[in-house]
Amino acid sequence: MVSINWPGLFGPTVANGKVYVSDRIEKPNQRERVLCVDEKNGEKIWEFSYDCVYSGVGYPAGPRASVVINNGKAYSLGTMGHFYCFDAASGEVIWNKDLNTEYEIIMPIWGIAATPLIVDEMIIVHVSGSNNACIVAFNKIQAKKSGGV
Repeated sequence: MVSINWPGLFGPTVANGKVYVSDRIEKPNQRERVLCVDEKNGEKIWEFSYDCVYSGVGYPAGPRASVVINNGKAYSLGTMGHFYCFDAASGEVIWNKDLNTEYEIIMPIWGIAATPLIVDEMIIVHVSGSNNACIVAFNKIQAKKSGGV
């Protein structure tokens, strides 16, 4: 069974016999991690981690948003705006974006916390960015920007 560092503030996602969670590791370096485990025995199926220093965030627990599963893809949005699309079965990264850099997020004290929303072919995220980039939508397959509000 896989060990999960559970300071995250999200709900686990269960789909197709798998449970998807994310967590944060602080030592030896600060990283966020997305995990997929078997729902019956807790065995790790895949894991992906990336460097993620929390800056301007009021508390170290995270990530806050649940992983979203749709049509064989897993979408993860981290506290600092790291946005990933994975193959839900293998964990292979299909695409990723650094929303903090791209949209110059005006980071709330709680970090980025809203779980992405899928509508048709779009994936919608709340970014609190500069230049009025509050809500942005991407093509969920290719991550091409579709517009912002």
